[in-house]
Amino acid sequence: METGIVVEAAVGFATLPDRGEACCGHRAPAGTFHVGCRGAQTTLTNFLLLRHGETLWNLEGRLQGWQDSPLSDAGRAQADALAARLAGERVDAIVTSDLGRTRGTAAPIAARLGLALQLDAGLRERCYGEFESMTWPEIERARPRDY
Repeated sequence: METGIVVEAAVGFATLPDRGEACCGHRAPAGTFHVGCRGAQTTLTNFLLLRHGETLWNLEGRLQGWQDSPLSDAGRAQADALAARLAGERVDAIVTSDLGRTRGTAAPIAARLGLALQLDAGLRERCYGEFESMTWPEIERARPRDY
C-alpha cells in the first residue's frame, strides 16, 4: 500500500476501507477492494492530508491566500512535532504547494523520512485577490459592500 502526504489541501486523514465480501463471493485481501467478478484487485493509496503550521499572519488574523507569511515559532514547532509523529510511518511521497508556509511545514517531515518534496502550485490555498494580507475588520472598513 502506498501512502502520500499532501500539505495544504485539507485537514485530517483519509483512507478507503477494505470492502470485504463482494456480491460474487470473492473476498478482497486487506488493502484492496474488489472491482469486478473476474477477481481483479486494485491497490489502495492512503493520503495524509495536513494543513500548514501556524503563520505570523494566522496570529494577526490576516487572509493569506497566495501571499506568503512565514511560520511562527509555534508553526515551526508544529512541523517538528508532525515530523516526529510520522517518523515511523511508511510514506512514499510528500507533495506540497509551492508556498513557503507549506514547504516550511513539510520540510522537517521530508528530512525525517528521507524524501524529497514535490511542489505543486495547484495545491495552493484559495486566492483572495486584493483582500490578501488584510484582516476581516480591515476589509469591512475598506470594502463594506464586499464584506
